[in-house]
Amino acid sequence: MWKKIAYKLPKGWIQLEKAVASIDAEEKLVLLVGLGIRRPQPEVTENWSWVYFPQPDIIFYRCTFISNFNESLTPNAAVFWSVVCEIGMDSDAEVVEEEAVEKTIQGLKTAGILYENNTIVSKWFCALPYGYPIPTINRDYELAKCQPVFEKKGIFSRGRFGSWKYESANQDHSFTMGREVVDRIFMNKPEKLN
Repeated sequence: MWKKIAYKLPKGWIQLEKAVASIDAEEKLVLLVGLGIRRPQPEVTENWSWVYFPQPDIIFYRCTFISNFNESLTPNAAVFWSVVCEIGMDSDAEVVEEEAVEKTIQGLKTAGILYENNTIVSKWFCALPYGYPIPTINRDYELAKCQPVFEKKGIFSRGRFGSWKYESANQDHSFTMGREVVDRIFMNKPEKLN
């Protein structure tokens, strides 16, 4: 299928079966564990969007309080609340759904987000083989190798997924990166954020 699409593009845009620059990009598996929970919800979490967890004894690195975004994201906001937790794993790691869910529940209890007396009314699990580009210590070095290769082909990779710079890639930064690359292409202005 990809070859058929490639042949429709202008000649020179695509080089099939040719070597490209070697890039040391680590693939990471991301597991998502979602829980629907009967209230009470810890008061401190009621105004949170998401929280990051660097603790080694907690399996997830981030949890997002889905029900805090909009009351219609639960069957009845007066009765239920919900959270989705994200777990990063090596791409070849063995995934045991029940174990991931149980470790997530334990981590939420350890973090004080889930009370012992909370009733979990629904569980959801999803494994994303390529969930996010996860920056590594060599990120900037690898970007310096791949971005010029992309740009020679007219690809200007920007934003959270394009430049892998999470420290400056919120939505407002991503829009600014887009504007800056357009200014660079058409007005020869230097980029500041990328």
